[in-house]
Amino acid sequence: MVSRSRSRKSKKGSTEAKLLGALIAALLFFIVSEKHVYALTNMVFSKIGGNARLATATNCSSLSTASKCTPTLFGEILHSVVFGLLVLLVMEI
Repeated sequence: MVSRSRSRKSKKGSTEAKLLGALIAALLFFIVSEKHVYALTNMVFSKIGGNARLATATNCSSLSTASKCTPTLFGEILHSVVFGLLVLLVMEI
């Protein structure tokens, strides 16, 4: 029979490291999901010449009107992929 204390020790990472990882992930999520970031990436993509819109074009013409910016489905997917890659990068550090 395996004791509970033995099974708990088999888990990798300390509680402090897990907490720090969770806090960093929460901060990354806040940054990546911010409307100003959608507006910024929308402006960058439109200047590069991409036809795909990351946010509604009517309200995202500048960073000053970003509070009215609404992300599109493509924008949410792209930002989710970027968030996942950033979390993976943080987990490797």
